Amino acid sequence: MTRINFSPYSATQLQQIVHARLKSVKDGLSDDSQEALSSDAIKLAAMKVSGISGDARRVLDICRRTVELVHPERRTARPPDVKEVIRVMQNSPTAAYLRECSLHERMMLASLIKCIKREGVQEIKWGE
Repeated sequence: MTRINFSPYSATQLQQIVHARLKSVKDGLSDDSQEALSSDAIKLAAMKVSGISGDARRVLDICRRTVELVHPERRTARPPDVKEVIRVMQNSPTAAYLRECSLHERMMLASLIKCIKREGVQEIKWGE
C-alpha cells in the first residue's frame, strides 16, 4: 500500500474550499435561499484549522456541524456558532480521555500512530 501525504492547506485555501462547496450547493437551490454560513464564520473555521492541521476535511466537518446547529433556527451561522462547535468537538469523550492520559500513555499512543503512518497499515501486531 502506498500512502500519499498532502501538504496542509492555508487559511485562504480552506476558505476557498468551503466557499466552493457552498456555491455548488447553492447552485442546486432556489435563488432566494439565505447563506448557510457568514464569511466571518468561514474565516474563523479556516483560521482555526489551518493553525492546527490544515486538513480540509476538518474545516468542512466544523462547517457542517455549525450549519446543523443553526438549521432549526433558520438563520445564518456566525462566528460564535463556530466557536461553540469547536468547543464541543474539543470536549468529545475521545479528547477528554486523551487529556487524562499520563505522559507514558501518551508516548505509547504517539509511537503507535507513528508506526501506523510509517507502515501504512491500520493495525500493528505486538510481540515477536
